Amino acid sequence: MFDLADLEKRLNDDPKLRSEFLADPVGTLEKEGLKIPPSGRKQLIDTIRGIQTKKKPTVGSTIQPAASDAPGISISISKDF
Repeated sequence: MFDLADLEKRLNDDPKLRSEFLADPVGTLEKEGLKIPPSGRKQLIDTIRGIQTKKKPTVGSTIQPAASDAPGISISISKDF
């Protein structure tokens, strides 16, 4: 099973991994072993671009302050049934 909490911690602790994720979220997550279905790729990319370009988080995303007042990355995944 994929450890999403570990990935979230590493994204916040490792500037290189965070930079890779922000530049290529789908590729980074897949390199980490998380498969992103084609239907979710565009939404993930749009969400990350929205976080980078807007002061308010994109719907479905959150930005939480890190200890250094730098933006942190919080990941949540949901599935509608």
